[in-house]
Amino acid sequence: MDKGNAIVVMNKSDYLTKAKEILYDERAFKKLIHNLTDKHEEELNKFLLQLKRNKIISPDEYKLMRRDTGSRTPETYFLVKVHKSGQPVRPIISSYNSYNYNTVKYLATLPAISQCPSYVKDSFGFARIIKENKDLSGLIYSLDVSSLFTNAITNLEKAINIAIKKIKQFHPKLTIDDDNLRELFYYCTKRTNFIFNNEHYDQINGVSMGSPIASIKKRKDSKLITYVYRKSTDTGLYLEWTGNQPRNYKINLIKCLCFHAKRMCSSNSLFKQQLEYYKKIFIANGYPCNVVKKTIRSIELSINKKQPGLNIQKLFIPFPYYGECSIVLANKIRKISQTFTTHIVFGFKAENRISSLFSRTYRCSNDNKRIAYGYSCYDCDGYYIGQTARGAEVRKEEHKLLRAWDTPKLQNITLIKFTIIIGI
Repeated sequence: MDKGNAIVVMNKSDYLTKAKEILYDERAFKKLIHNLTDKHEEELNKFLLQLKRNKIISPDEYKLMRRDTGSRTPETYFLVKVHKSGQPVRPIISSYNSYNYNTVKYLATLPAISQCPSYVKDSFGFARIIKENKDLSGLIYSLDVSSLFTNAITNLEKAINIAIKKIKQFHPKLTIDDDNLRELFYYCTKRTNFIFNNEHYDQINGVSMGSPIASIKKRKDSKLITYVYRKSTDTGLYLEWTGNQPRNYKINLIKCLCFHAKRMCSSNSLFKQQLEYYKKIFIANGYPCNVVKKTIRSIELSINKKQPGLNIQKLFIPFPYYGECSIVLANKIRKISQTFTTHIVFGFKAENRISSLFSRTYRCSNDNKRIAYGYSCYDCDGYYIGQTARGAEVRKEEHKLLRAWDTPKLQNITLIKFTIIIGI
């Protein structure tokens, strides 16, 4: 589901119907007969090569923006908005390793705005401003944009023009002229093809996928209060006590949420209410009652305690988590390194998760790229294994051409079976 950390079960036909209502919007999407990934990849790579040859971009910028051959076709899935009437769906385009992925990343690094008076970093910063200005005069408006990404359609050209102007203003040394910069934006917005339910589409307008959190209320005495807001669809599901994660991660989860509440709540009574809520929620998630109460009590005692500012250098090391043996090994390494000036912090990561067995998207059989494959001969016991970044079907045809033009020995091979071994 879109918000609430839960799973929605619905009929496949209903899911597809809701999805097609969005995909059939001709202002934003166009249904395709063929997959345009290879065509778009070739066009973008030629365009980037031309920019490099004309010295509009440097060789380093060219490497940053250009994808290797064998780009993945983006796949779309839809999340159900259970917090809205009618349960509409939100389209998510999974664009990792797509033909324009590196170009999008490059454009995102270009500064388009400087610090401005209206800028608020996060909900904590907003709560701090409210606390520091309790007697603000005037009105406060909370605006909600409906379907932000899809509604960017009608103003996309205007948005691109503003982006180019701002990038030029805050990035004066950029050597890419306006026309070529606009063309890069077009590749990242108007030429985004994807696949859904084994059908190909092209996003001809708009942008592909954000979200807010804190809440504000006004008291009768005209002062503002802040607190932690939960949607009606919130399930209260957190990392369960029996989950395959280190014990200290579970304890730190309680601490993290409690400190978050302290920073958000404008009064001690609201903070106390939030702590009571967390007690109930974590006990419902299987946490021992004494562990929850002890952790929250320690937080309450330490909140007003000022910690001395110690300047200790820390080294963070990722560490696979296989249960208690991982904790024991990490503690032994810490003891050995006690004489060092650097404090070692281990970040544990569970190697196998139940969620890793499932995927939101499904690869189209005709779009298998970056694979290891095998050819077996029906005339003998011979077997050939290879790997390629190109599409499976493309590589298959290339092998057929090789047989036709290579040695007479290869030409005499009658039938060959092509098998995809594994994705790489």
